[in-house]
Amino acid sequence: MIGVGVREGREGGGWRGIMSPVELTCVNQRYFLPSTVDLLELCGQTHLVTSSALLVADVDGYSGTAENCQVKVVSRHENLFNHLRLQLLDVDSDCRYLRMYIRDVKTSWHSDNICGTGWSSIMYETSDTAVIDVWKVGGYFNRNMKFTLLATSFSNDISSGDFVCDNSESIDDRLRCDGYNNCGDWSDERSCTFLTWPWKVAFIVGGCGLGLVIAVVIVVHVIRRRNRRAAHNALTRAPVATPVKQTEVPGLPSYGSIAAFPPPPPYSAVDSQVNVPPASPPVYQTEEATEATPTGR
Repeated sequence: MIGVGVREGREGGGWRGIMSPVELTCVNQRYFLPSTVDLLELCGQTHLVTSSALLVADVDGYSGTAENCQVKVVSRHENLFNHLRLQLLDVDSDCRYLRMYIRDVKTSWHSDNICGTGWSSIMYETSDTAVIDVWKVGGYFNRNMKFTLLATSFSNDISSGDFVCDNSESIDDRLRCDGYNNCGDWSDERSCTFLTWPWKVAFIVGGCGLGLVIAVVIVVHVIRRRNRRAAHNALTRAPVATPVKQTEVPGLPSYGSIAAFPPPPPYSAVDSQVNVPPASPPVYQTEEATEATPTGR
């Protein structure tokens, strides 16, 4: 549930509004956070607002000396028809020790004392220049006190690049879907998807963790692939011994297979089987031998 600003009436030069709950249907989200300004550090100075800013006055339990801090806030959205919208987001103070006023410089309008509690979401519209007066007493307090305002610079001059609200006021286009009612009628927060900060943090942390896991997996894969390639290259480059084929000797078994041969027969058996040739060859009684014998003369 989100609140919508409703204009109740005009007090001098300013508008006062209250918030009524309404639920918005959103489909898109952009993240633009307004700058945060410490009012107590800008006492006597001027702060320019070109889009939006969070104006904060935070007083701890010990405030020191009494102080009347005045800060001039000037709208610089366009060259002409500039205005300021000041919305109270958080008021928690003891009216005896800390209170605040808002004054329009050009119309002399001023707000009532702003203090206590229950002022959240009340809006004031001023000219292009307003003064925020924070008054505090010195001494010790039993608790911290705080003011938080949202200052939005808007214009009645519609120009290119601006977002035109339903109330015909133009604001910085970046203020759309930032979670704040910059238009005053919530028209800048329609068609947005709102994610609470815990969900945003969860998405961011989850995304970073997933990215880290993917990076580690990729690195491990690359290292393993590189190691396998190096091992393969080392095996292919190593010298390989060529086997030498030995010539087999007849009668000798190879080392691969051992053959069993029967024992040789005894010598007596061998001698009986061998035919001994005659001592001299026989006489050839042939005509050729006769003719070959020389005759005497």
